[in-house]
Amino acid sequence: MIEIQEIPPEKINFSSPNIRSVLDETGPLAESMEAHGQLEPGIGWWENERFRIATGHRRANACRHLGIPFLARIIEPLSDPVLVEYQLVENIQAEALLPEDLERAVVTLMDVYGNHREVGDRIGKSPQWVSTIIGALAVRESLANHDGEEPSMATSTAARFGQLKDDENRKAAFDEAIRRNKGSETLPRNLVKNVVDEFKVNEIRDVQAYIWKLQQERVKLVRKRSDIEAEIDRIDAKIARLSERNH
Repeated sequence: MIEIQEIPPEKINFSSPNIRSVLDETGPLAESMEAHGQLEPGIGWWENERFRIATGHRRANACRHLGIPFLARIIEPLSDPVLVEYQLVENIQAEALLPEDLERAVVTLMDVYGNHREVGDRIGKSPQWVSTIIGALAVRESLANHDGEEPSMATSTAARFGQLKDDENRKAAFDEAIRRNKGSETLPRNLVKNVVDEFKVNEIRDVQAYIWKLQQERVKLVRKRSDIEAEIDRIDAKIARLSERNH
């Protein structure tokens, strides 16, 4: 039997783990709830006389702002990784997460399960999707100190830059995209694609140049090995002649 309770706002543990970095909700959601009530209950459980929220942080915050009880379905306590899964699934379906919150939550699950397929199965996404989101966070963090401020980039845009293998190339490509877009960090996809494609070509050339360099070093080592083997043969022959004379 599903149990729905009215939770007094003062009993709610708002420090309960939440994948959202922005929680404030005193605007449209609060206005809607004031007019129509809380249409969808949250989920959580009681712990040491405090209520821990699994899902519904924004609704709970709006209830606190309005001074009304928070409606919640009571469930058994969840571990932190499973709590992240609950929140991810709910917010992915609603498309309600900031890109960086989505990325960090997926990385949290990756740290727990260590496998793209396992994480994807748990939140209803493909391993490729998980890999893209993780790559997006990697490039976002690698560019975090751009001009002293964290760049504002959509996940899809960050993922494009994340396709570049070299940190310096990612930074240089991002700077070039900003320059072409006249300083705006809200980058059009086509512009990002063109810049990334150009830098990918440069990366391929760099790899080809490195391969050529390694091939040259290999040739030198092969020649050196041949010289060493010839010297070994000469020494072996001399040892054999000396051994025969000694007998």
